[in-house]
Amino acid sequence: MMRRRLWKLLRISSKTSSGKESRRVKVFRGIPSSSGIAIGHALPLKGTGFNIKRAHAGEKELEEQIVLFQKAVEKTKRELKKIKNTVRHEIGIEESAIFDAHILLVNDPNLVEKAIKNAREESVSIDYAFTETLNSLVQIFENMPDEYLKERANDLLDVGKRILKNYLGIQMAPELAGDHTDLIIIAHNISPSDMVELGKKRIGGLVTEVGGTTSHAAIMARSLEVPAIVGVSNILSEVRPDDLIIVDSNSNRVIIDPDEETVKAYQTLRREYVRYIKSLEKLRNEEAVTRDGKRIKLEINMELVNEADLVNSYGADGVGLFRTEYLFMRNILPTEEEQAETYQYISQIIYPKEVVIRTADLGGDKFISHFEVPKEMNPFLGLRGIRLCLEYKDFFKTQLKAILRASKLKNIRIMFPMISGVDELRQAKAVLGEAMDELKERGTEFDEEIKVGIMIEIPSAAVISDILATEVDFFSIGTNDLIQYTLAVDRVNEKISYLYNPIHPAILRLIKMTVNNGHQNGIPVAMCGQMAGMAEYALLLIGMDLDTLSVAPSNLLEMKKIIRAVEYDKCKQIVQSSFQFNDVHLISDHFQRYNKEYLSGILFNYGKEGANE
Repeated sequence: MMRRRLWKLLRISSKTSSGKESRRVKVFRGIPSSSGIAIGHALPLKGTGFNIKRAHAGEKELEEQIVLFQKAVEKTKRELKKIKNTVRHEIGIEESAIFDAHILLVNDPNLVEKAIKNAREESVSIDYAFTETLNSLVQIFENMPDEYLKERANDLLDVGKRILKNYLGIQMAPELAGDHTDLIIIAHNISPSDMVELGKKRIGGLVTEVGGTTSHAAIMARSLEVPAIVGVSNILSEVRPDDLIIVDSNSNRVIIDPDEETVKAYQTLRREYVRYIKSLEKLRNEEAVTRDGKRIKLEINMELVNEADLVNSYGADGVGLFRTEYLFMRNILPTEEEQAETYQYISQIIYPKEVVIRTADLGGDKFISHFEVPKEMNPFLGLRGIRLCLEYKDFFKTQLKAILRASKLKNIRIMFPMISGVDELRQAKAVLGEAMDELKERGTEFDEEIKVGIMIEIPSAAVISDILATEVDFFSIGTNDLIQYTLAVDRVNEKISYLYNPIHPAILRLIKMTVNNGHQNGIPVAMCGQMAGMAEYALLLIGMDLDTLSVAPSNLLEMKKIIRAVEYDKCKQIVQSSFQFNDVHLISDHFQRYNKEYLSGILFNYGKEGANE
């Protein structure tokens, strides 16, 4: 009722004047990245760009500049370590790990050492050489198709600006000084370190023109419980200082200059939302069991080691996917010892719950310089995942030995990515066997009965899942790549992104086929792609008879609420009846109808007019 009233108010107020200057109400949309509702006055941050012009520098002058520049780099390291410690104690371990990545970037020879080398070779000022080096690296990251890696360009910019700030002796964002209680920050982009500073000042909300849900600023916003919407194009040109702003991340709206009635309605809605969040928190220690007794495991996806603490804080059943790629995005490959310590730490923190460790899924969009991989025309179809690991067998075996060494508590499972057929799988298992033999020769203790599974993310693997199921202990469906490969669509290509549809009949059939084949061979089937944590697909996934859903931590409690409120048998009927449709639009209408019927009374304002567009 409240949401429908708000929608009508917005339609009316957008057609009438508001304020002394008769500005029309404006509604913007972007990408909701931290849920909640904020009401406050705008503080636009215009950013601190560095206009560094090319300048000649003689040998003596340049060497003096380099000494000062290196001091600025060291000062930046100290600042980042201080911020990391502050975040660790005041916000959390997971969030502090963000600044480990920033510290690694400061130490990256491709940034600092290369800039010094270029300055000497070209006889140009160090600040110009550094800016050029920084911009070229940022461009490389921005061109990467993987959304997570693309967001790392913002981290690189943050580190680069901090180094330049210290070298040039200027303040990065003077607007951040002072009291910002309940203000809405409007910016082109914002760094995680600035988010830490703003978090201390209790800002009301955040809106940025760029960024995505995986950006570190978005992660910090969620941790600080600051409602945030990112990717709102050109909003800085529409906002003036002190404009009244409403940020409704739940329905993806940024409202500029709302009228008094709309503000009052949103104040009521905000109170209702706070009550809803408190109701979710009560579910932390409850099991995810449907009303008719179907138990579904809810686990979390993680990529930062310190995220292991979230298993217990969110009441998860374990870690359904630990992405290990982050460990290898450094200048020197981690040793077997270093990897073993990392995996053992996670195992101990979550014990007796289990962790599924995916072996390195590198290559394609996650290319690193440690391997001499030639430039490929189609990197997504090239040397990546298990293919790269089998090509670089020593690297692969080192990781497997590290995982095995950490498995003493018997709560670790191994998962291979990008398996396309039986031959690849058997080769991977053979390398695992070699790793086991070498550890036995050393007299090293490990779990000799460790469970081995595979990602089902290539159509061929789904089609022969009946055969693959006889070779492994579990399946985990990776929907992100499965959809992309099945529909031959690049999900980050805006021209064809409309074709990327998780409920395309081909996708539904492949999921159902995989689940059936797994169960017929007595192995459990999980899903760990983005689809697994989306409320709009909850009825579908429950009805598909998946054993485990591995989701982003922030989605876990809401998925648990849905599971506990519905009946498995009814969800199964809904899924079965969806197979009568051969058109994706009819399938969508089918699930939307049932979502409105079942989720409206479960989720906050779900299905109300304008709420879930």
